Amino acid sequence: MNPTQSKTAPNPWIWFLLALLGTAYLNFFLSRANILHWDEMYYVNAARAYLSTAKPYPIPDHPPLGKEIIAVGIALFGDNPFGWRFFSTVFGGISFALLSYFIFRLTRRSGVAFFVWVLMLIDPIFFVHFRMGLLDPPLTCLLILATFLTDRFYRSSELKAWLPPLIATALGLATATKLLGIVFIPVLGIFLLIRIWRSPRPVAWTLYLLACSLLIPVCFAVTYALLGYTLAETWDLTKYIFAWHQFAGSDPLLTSRWYEWLFIKNPVMYFYKRLGNDEWQTVIGTGNFVLWIAAELGALYAMIRLYRRPETWLFAGLIAIQFFLYSRKPATYIHYMTEIMPYFYLLLGMSLGDLWDRYGAKNRRILQIDLGILTAAALAVFINYWPFITGGTINTQQWSKISGRSAPTVAMPSEASPNK
Repeated sequence: MNPTQSKTAPNPWIWFLLALLGTAYLNFFLSRANILHWDEMYYVNAARAYLSTAKPYPIPDHPPLGKEIIAVGIALFGDNPFGWRFFSTVFGGISFALLSYFIFRLTRRSGVAFFVWVLMLIDPIFFVHFRMGLLDPPLTCLLILATFLTDRFYRSSELKAWLPPLIATALGLATATKLLGIVFIPVLGIFLLIRIWRSPRPVAWTLYLLACSLLIPVCFAVTYALLGYTLAETWDLTKYIFAWHQFAGSDPLLTSRWYEWLFIKNPVMYFYKRLGNDEWQTVIGTGNFVLWIAAELGALYAMIRLYRRPETWLFAGLIAIQFFLYSRKPATYIHYMTEIMPYFYLLLGMSLGDLWDRYGAKNRRILQIDLGILTAAALAVFINYWPFITGGTINTQQWSKISGRSAPTVAMPSEASPNK
């Protein structure tokens, strides 16, 4: 691929097409793992309750928006794997396209943007989690959108008054999906204030920004109001969420520390089902080691070579604040990298764009070979994981090799029923 430089963006329909292609790709074998697994057992059952019962609803340990989206999928497509997961694939496809467009805006190189889009397609952290009825797909998409709009506001020659309301709405909806959205508010807010204080009327713009920020709690409260909760009940549930997360435990067999995620320690087995004496069906939550190392090196390159660009520190700050949050617990789950890896890929895209700017004219063929080797190695890892991330058939030896543990002798609790 030739990472061509362009002064204008490709036809907008290209990005829409990328979103459609990403969504279609994520729908391959979507229903092969035909029972609820991992946190689907909580969120899908909560979505069912939204459709069939009245408050108080079960599973109040997260805000309701992500579960409401799952409920819409069930209402439209039925209480089946496609209904549980379809909107996750839509948010996943949009996330891929939005990140690709974001990289184009940062580098002005369409080839780099499309190249990183391809890399994200073969990262299991996205492929697995954007195909499950979880809160992570809408959350990730909304956080990327809020970051993109913030960067656009920062880099605009003239401040655009229509952007802060959109940023606040995206952050409000993200927070209404998971409270992780809260940690993004100060980082993006500082970035906005830095830009505002360079304007001719910093005080007026700051007051406007504060007024727009009221949309964050409004969006949060509306998602509860849709379920019939009052403001007082919403406040009580919010306090419960904070308390629950403060004391929630984790399974030591499934968890690892944030720094161990960087080299993908302890992938999580989300689902398994015995098909025969030596045949298993499984879905494992993991990442692509080759891509993660490349993205981490790209992030390091960006912080050394592109340290004058404010976006470098915006993305690095969003990575750091998430790692700091998870470092407060003894151990937790690698699937939280779903919200962290987009910012590594943005830094990787910036680094690749800079490499092409510096060396593309004289060493294009070398760069193309290097990127081809990276793609081939990452694709080989992805193909190796394919049966483990799609609910494919594996044998006991493969099970032990990939998980590091012996095959179980009992079924999962949910295996007896395909829909419950």
